Amino acid sequence: MQPNHKIKRKEDLLSHFGSSEQLEIRNLQQIQRFLKMNIPPQIWEDASNRNLLSFSQEFVQETKQFAFDDSKIEHIYLISFLTNITELSLYNNKISDISSISKLKNLKMIRLELNSIEDISALKSLLNLTHLYSGGPSKCFFELGRRMKFII
Repeated sequence: MQPNHKIKRKEDLLSHFGSSEQLEIRNLQQIQRFLKMNIPPQIWEDASNRNLLSFSQEFVQETKQFAFDDSKIEHIYLISFLTNITELSLYNNKISDISSISKLKNLKMIRLELNSIEDISALKSLLNLTHLYSGGPSKCFFELGRRMKFII
């Protein structure tokens, strides 16, 4: 597949992936490949370049709900770009490290069932989080339980 550097706006990405109301991506690697193929290499390769960060933030600025369900993904590093997200579903994956979620300060609801998560300390900094669907060991979620409205 040849790079297509014509995609430079949020609207171009949304037309490729779906609406900004509920952007549902089945595979995180698909996002990485897509961004790598569609953003000029000089921007992608220079991690300190603010153009990529600005581009990514504009892309997700209006996105409130995001789902990575049944995707068999193991890493969610790019999730930190979703700064305005309020609902996140990571149902049925192979995720073990959720530290990047700590940057999602607006997050109110998260689904974590059927993953390999052992350490949920990243969730402690999410003061707006009120709904947690875990399916995991209850002892991990005891500390969060006092401020949660709903835990399964």
